[in-house]
Amino acid sequence: MKILVASDTHRRISPLVKTVANENFDALFFLGDNVEDGEEIAKRLNIAEKYIVRGNGDFYANYPDKLIVEMLGHRMILVHGHKENVKLDLRQLMALAEKEGAESAFFGHTHIASIDRLEDILFLNPGSPTFPRGGDYKKTFAVLDVTNEHIWADIRNISK
Repeated sequence: MKILVASDTHRRISPLVKTVANENFDALFFLGDNVEDGEEIAKRLNIAEKYIVRGNGDFYANYPDKLIVEMLGHRMILVHGHKENVKLDLRQLMALAEKEGAESAFFGHTHIASIDRLEDILFLNPGSPTFPRGGDYKKTFAVLDVTNEHIWADIRNISK
């Protein structure tokens, strides 16, 4: 399965949609901050299967703070990350992933793209396609390739 992973779009989705317009995705993981953007991305890209969690900017949104997704034998957790203090470190998110029996944890909030593997758990932050932070300020998103055997993650840049 090919999954588009995005976070922290903050009502600016056009650059992301343009960048991936010629690709087909089986699912969308949208990790918060403007949950409506997740709905609109799925609509514009014709992605029927969508998993959306709310972020710290989604005050009144009627979406969950976390989702557990089981796909092709893999258990994954989706959060925005603000409640797990991901700007500080990944310890709280790791504890949550272990508690939930997840082999992968997907989060946003920092606007900094990263892929890490700690104690056999894959941690992915797709960064932000609109308001990047960190040293290189690249506008990013991620794509997952999920098969029965593995989960491959790739961070991609928004095309200009």
